[in-house]
Amino acid sequence: MSCGCRNSTPPGPREVKPVPAKVAQVARPAPVIIYLIDTLRFDRVGAYGHAGGLTPHMDDLALESVLFEQAYVTAPWTLPSVVSIYTSTFPTEHGVTHMKYKLDPATRPLGVLLAERGYVNNSFVANAKSKYAVGPAWGYQAFNICKQIFDFDAVGAWIDQHRSGRMHLYLHTTEPHLPFVAPIEFVQRYAPITEERRAAVNEAFQNYVDNRWHGGKDKEGKPRDWQKDYAEIELAAMNRLAALADDVRALYDVHVAWSDANLGRTIADLRQRGLWEDCLFVLLADHGEELGDHGGWLHCVSVYEELIRVPFMIKFPRAEFGGTRVPEPISLIDLAPTILDYLGAPDDAAGFRGKSLLPRLKNPAASQAAPEPMALAIRNSTPKDDHLHNKRRGLTNLAVREGTWKGVWNVELNTFELYDLSSDPGEQRNVSAEKPEVRDRLEKFARTWMRNEKKRAVAHVGGPLDAETLRNMKDLGYMGDEELDHEEPKR
Repeated sequence: MSCGCRNSTPPGPREVKPVPAKVAQVARPAPVIIYLIDTLRFDRVGAYGHAGGLTPHMDDLALESVLFEQAYVTAPWTLPSVVSIYTSTFPTEHGVTHMKYKLDPATRPLGVLLAERGYVNNSFVANAKSKYAVGPAWGYQAFNICKQIFDFDAVGAWIDQHRSGRMHLYLHTTEPHLPFVAPIEFVQRYAPITEERRAAVNEAFQNYVDNRWHGGKDKEGKPRDWQKDYAEIELAAMNRLAALADDVRALYDVHVAWSDANLGRTIADLRQRGLWEDCLFVLLADHGEELGDHGGWLHCVSVYEELIRVPFMIKFPRAEFGGTRVPEPISLIDLAPTILDYLGAPDDAAGFRGKSLLPRLKNPAASQAAPEPMALAIRNSTPKDDHLHNKRRGLTNLAVREGTWKGVWNVELNTFELYDLSSDPGEQRNVSAEKPEVRDRLEKFARTWMRNEKKRAVAHVGGPLDAETLRNMKDLGYMGDEELDHEEPKR
C-alpha cells in the first residue's frame, strides 16, 4: 500500500535556512507525530458512535488517548484549516483563504517553534495545500508529496535516522478524499461495488468539480465568463451524484476503512520501532465531507457539522490521560499551544489565539462553568465559485456556538440560522424564528466577532504554484491552475 513520495521544496515566503535551537530546551522532550486524515467525518468513526465497524484502529487508539467529542476546524477545506491548526489563528487572521496567498513571513507556526527548541521536523503529505504552514519555509527538513498514503518505508527510514533526538513528523493522508482509488479487493470486503460502478461515481464527482469553478479557461482554452449564472449547471451535476448516492456513501465508508487500516499499520510500525510509548501522537482531520446532508456534496460549501466537526484524539506519552473523553466544544487552534505546554514550553504559544487544553485535562471540574459563545469556523467563497450554494448562503458564513445552540450567520444575505444540536444534530430545523432571544444573542456575538477580526492582519500574496503542487491538485481531482484565477475572497 505504499507509494513513492516526491521531495518538493516549494517556493516559500522567505529563504529557507536551518533554524538554530534555543539555549533553553523543552522540559519534557517527546517525539511529536501529527497524523491528519483529509476529509474524515467524525460520524464514521466507531469511537464517535458509528456502528459500522469501519475504524477498529481508531477505536483502539481512543482507549489510549484523550478523545474530544466536539472538535471543530476553523474552515471547511484544507488550506485555511491546516494553516489555522499550525498557527493557532483563524482564517480571518492568517488570511490564507486562497491558493495564491501566503503566510506573513513573520508568522511562527508550530514547526518553527519546535525547530527553535531543537526538534528535527519532516512532513509526508498527500495534499500539497498543507505546504502553506508545513514545509521547508516553516521549520521542516522537506515537504514530501505522496499519493493517497505515504511511503511507509521512507517514513520508517527517516524515523530511524532521527529517533535519538527530538523529532516531529507531520503525516497527511487522503484516503476518503476524491478520487476513490482503494484496491478493488479492499473495496469489495466492505461493499459489493464493481470497478464500473466506482468509475461512474468518480466520473460524476469529476463532472461536478469541473462545474463548480467558473474562472480560468474552458477545455478549449477560452476564458470563462464567470459572471453568468451557472447555478443550473451545478444543480445538474449534483443531481448526477444524488442518483448515485448509495454508491457514493458506500465508497466513502470503504475509504474511511482504508484510512483506518493505514493508520493501524503506522501505529504498528511505531510500536515495532519502540517509539509508541513515548511519543505524543495526534489524530485529526482538516474537515469532513458533505454527502447530500444539506443538498450538497464534497467540502468548502457550508459550515454545517458534517464539514467542520472532526475526529480529534491526543495520545500523550505513556498514555497519560488515556481514555478521557472531553464532551464540550473545542477548536483545533488549541492543538499547538497544548503540544507546547506539554513539552514544557508554554511561553512559546504566547501569540496564539488558542489555549492549552492541559489545564482542562488536569482539572475536569473546570469544564463545568456555564458555556460561553465561541466562534467555530468561517467559509469564504468567491463570485466565481459554487453559484448555487452562494445563492443559498452568500459568500461568507460564520458558525458560532453556545452550549447546545449553534448559529450560522450568512453575512452577505444578512440571515441567521439557529439550531439546537441536542435535539437536531443534523441541523435540519432552523429555529431562529422560535427562539428570538437566543438568536439575537448569538447573532450579536457573531457580528461583534467579525467586526473585531477585520482589524487583524491578512496574508501576503505569493507567486505562482510550483509544478509539483499543481500535479498534486490535479491528482486530487481539482482543476489545478484554475484555482489561481479566483478573485480575492471577501473577508
